[in-house]
Amino acid sequence: MKEYKPTQDQRIHWLSKAPGGSTVKFVYEDTYTVEYDRVKNVDAYIQKVLKNNTRGLITEIWINDTKEFEI
Repeated sequence: MKEYKPTQDQRIHWLSKAPGGSTVKFVYEDTYTVEYDRVKNVDAYIQKVLKNNTRGLITEIWINDTKEFEI
């Protein structure tokens, strides 16, 4: 499975550059994952990703290495 983790330079929001927060990982149809660290408002972040998703079906969502959602 391919894994993508944006670098701090690729992140836009100023809060994602500040230390702390949670790690949120999205699994897309068992083909690849996208992992974001330093997420301060996990619920809002997940809702925004789900709303703006154009990458395909999200089958799992992990928060700090704990599976929180699975289809």
